[in-house]
Amino acid sequence: MMAALKVILGGGLDDDEKMDVDPPPKKAEPPKKTTPPPQPQPQEDLPAEKKAAAKEKLLGNDAYKAKNFEKALEHYNKAISLDPTDITYYNNVAGKYYQNVWLKSRVHI
Repeated sequence: MMAALKVILGGGLDDDEKMDVDPPPKKAEPPKKTTPPPQPQPQEDLPAEKKAAAKEKLLGNDAYKAKNFEKALEHYNKAISLDPTDITYYNNVAGKYYQNVWLKSRVHI
């Protein structure tokens, strides 16, 4: 209270003097450990084509993470040929092409 009164009367604050409304100093939090979520495995009650397509998608995801985009595209296209009804596989192909365009646009001459 005395610090606020001092400021109001024009005295200013000393560097080490704190007001009652100053927030308490924040404690440094330890860095959070993040683990990637587990990839879903193909379900057992699916038809053989859908299981194979899901497996191809997982292989494509692994190749994509390894920045092997051409191999990822092969796996995603194989997944589409096995199960053309799942839009996820089409999205993955589109993501590969988007990544390709993005990488080319980042090249500086």
